Formats: sequence, structure tokens, C-alpha cells
Amino acid sequence: MHGRADMARFLLDGGAYVNFVTRTRGMTPLHLACQNERLTVVKILLQSRDCDVDIQDSRGNTALHYACYTNNARLVELLLKCSPVLDIKNSDGKTPLDEAEEKLALSIVRLLKADKVTPILPWEETNYEV
Repeated sequence: MHGRADMARFLLDGGAYVNFVTRTRGMTPLHLACQNERLTVVKILLQSRDCDVDIQDSRGNTALHYACYTNNARLVELLLKCSPVLDIKNSDGKTPLDEAEEKLALSIVRLLKADKVTPILPWEETNYEV
């Protein structure tokens, strides 16, 4: 695992594009690292200021979908620090929360529900008058 982390750091330090998308499945390095549960690589990728945690692959999955699918709470915690959009649905119509619930990943379900924030309604959708 250290070799992969070292290679990721080497490539990013050399100017590699952190959001590179594969041709076949539209996956980014972050998708692949989450899918393969490479925690150290995920940390390195997230340190890049350009890393986009909300990119969807060809099946509509984000990195958070993969972290939930693998039932890896540590990955989910890391991704939540980057304020991902929690209600993105994949091509099966599932959000990351749906994936976690389907896997009976209760610790992840709690993390995701705790991270949900009530959205602020735009002015025209409120009942307040000035």
C-alpha cells in the first residue's frame, strides 16, 4: 500500500491531473482508491485542492457511493470532511445513504444522517416579509 501512496504523491507532485477520468468506466483516481479501500491514497488525493469529490462515473457513482458500498466508515469520514453532495443518485437511483442502508452499514448511516444539514431556502421560498 505504501508503494501506491508514494506513487500517487509522486504523480500529483509532478503535475498529474487529480480528476483524470478513465475512458471505459469514467472513474477518477478517487473513485478507484475508494473502491479498493486505499485510505492513504484517498488522503493524498483529497489534499490536492483541485480534487472533486462529486464527480460521477459512467454509472453515476461518486467516491462516497464507493466508500459506502465497501462499508468503510473511515473513508466516509474523510470524504465528509470535503462537504460532498449527499443526495447524488447513481444510475440505479441510489444515493450513498441508500447504499449504506442496503449494506446494513449502521455506523455509516449514522455518519451520513448526522452530516445532513437542512438546506437554507432561497428568499422567495420563505414566508418572511421585510
